[in-house]
Amino acid sequence: MITAPIDGLKVLPIMRDEGLHGNADIVGRHLKPERERLGERFDLIGAVYGLGL
Repeated sequence: MITAPIDGLKVLPIMRDEGLHGNADIVGRHLKPERERLGERFDLIGAVYGLGL
C-alpha cells in the first residue's frame, strides 16, 4: 500500500529521538549469551547471529 512508506518515515524520527537503536544494542548484548546457552541445550536452535533485536 502507498501509505506504508509514509508511515515508515513518520516512525523514523521517533526511533531516533527515543534512542531505540541504542536500546536494542544494549538488550541484544545482554540476551545473546542466553540465546547461545539455549542453543547448546536445544537442537532446534541453530546458530545465533547479531547483537540487536
